[in-house]
Amino acid sequence: MQWQSFFDRKQQATLMVVALVAWVWTAVIVDWLWVFYLPVIIQYVILGLITVASGGWLAVTYEKYSAKTVWFWLVLTVTFPVFWQFSLYNCHHFGLELLSVYVARFGLAILFLIGLVWSVWGVEQIAQGIELYRRQQREFDLQAVLQKKYRSSTTKTWNPFDPEAWYYGHKSPRLNQSLSGFVSYCATFLLVCVILSQL
Repeated sequence: MQWQSFFDRKQQATLMVVALVAWVWTAVIVDWLWVFYLPVIIQYVILGLITVASGGWLAVTYEKYSAKTVWFWLVLTVTFPVFWQFSLYNCHHFGLELLSVYVARFGLAILFLIGLVWSVWGVEQIAQGIELYRRQQREFDLQAVLQKKYRSSTTKTWNPFDPEAWYYGHKSPRLNQSLSGFVSYCATFLLVCVILSQL
């Protein structure tokens, strides 16, 4: 699926602005956690303004598109880390260490679930696209579908997004693909958390 067909021009322009704001936000978060260059008041003002802007963007998106569109959920996904980190910043700034621990754990759990939902959705979209392409390329042959085990070895695929990849087997390939995706996502999330905790 191409981004041009997925988003309209206004949404594409919005994503460009969001990328710039995300870069500034990331720089301030990195400064707060590791660099300590900016004064606290500057950090607070920048993070506060970005949080308010994120809340406004989320509210406008909900009013315009409702919660039934992918665009709303994308905006919610992008704004969640902003709200979460600003909450952590406030806990740290006002010395609420116990609350900070709970906010950090809760936010990390929510971030894990958000990423898991997007990875499941993405894999499903790609798999459906592959299957649609495959159906368009050949005539539907019921006999071939019923006798998948007799496929020739030349049709084997290594693509992990393809439910017909040979390593998913013939019994419950969708389930095996889902389990494989879940394990891969968990391992990647854990690895990123370990790397970030060592910085």
